[in-house]
Amino acid sequence: MLQKLLSFLPGRQDSKTLATELLDDVVSDRAALKRALESADAERSSASPEHSVSAEGWFLKSEDDLVVGLTIGSTCYQFKAPFRERLEPAAGGYRYRLDDFSLGIAGTSATPERAKVLWACQFHTIYQQLRRHASENPREWEAMTKIVDAQAYERTNPIRLRQVGWISRISEIDRQVTWVGDDIEESVPLELAPAEFAGYREGEWFEMIVERDPRSWKLQEIHYSTVIPEDGVLSQAELERIVRDIPGTSSMGTTLGKAAPEGRARRE
Repeated sequence: MLQKLLSFLPGRQDSKTLATELLDDVVSDRAALKRALESADAERSSASPEHSVSAEGWFLKSEDDLVVGLTIGSTCYQFKAPFRERLEPAAGGYRYRLDDFSLGIAGTSATPERAKVLWACQFHTIYQQLRRHASENPREWEAMTKIVDAQAYERTNPIRLRQVGWISRISEIDRQVTWVGDDIEESVPLELAPAEFAGYREGEWFEMIVERDPRSWKLQEIHYSTVIPEDGVLSQAELERIVRDIPGTSSMGTTLGKAAPEGRARRE
């Protein structure tokens, strides 16, 4: 377009021709821009989580292709009996469910794959909500445990919890940690922890979100770690005084684990 403008030098009387050609170029450029935007929208849509999530590997199958369990991330469910899959036409797509699955869960979506994903996520959500509030929903939890091996779930799935501790010793490949509340020292390999953990100094307090094996209590994974600042801790003497001042706790004492440098404990 710029070349056409330059070609019409002063003194030429082709202004009508120039205007016509420039208008054609503008229309052409706008059409090209529209096509580019439509193409970009299509690429974003195909890459969105709604289209990219796959249930491949989630459903554990027996040799005769029956569903015997479900795996979502690091969480594994074992069913007490096998179930046959059923995929049916539904309004706007497909409905996925398991035959004779008494909880009545169904996943409905435009594609079979996403229908399976929705079914699995519904089941995962219901199980975890009932597991957390079993005492409030005893009948529903009992129905769930007739389908899922709850004891196997507790044996095989890692326990995630928050722990507070301090660095008691530093070596080249790990850190010796003393955990608050149980007087246990543990070696934490650097390759298992977030990068910042390697920079913690001896005597520094920190908190972590960790996963442990429910049987051996072995540290399996560390999801988060941060140093506790100096103003986030109490001295041992201060904590003991606070506990003594609470009615009925004068003989309780404190359970803070091995004494840390300067006798500090986590402020709650």
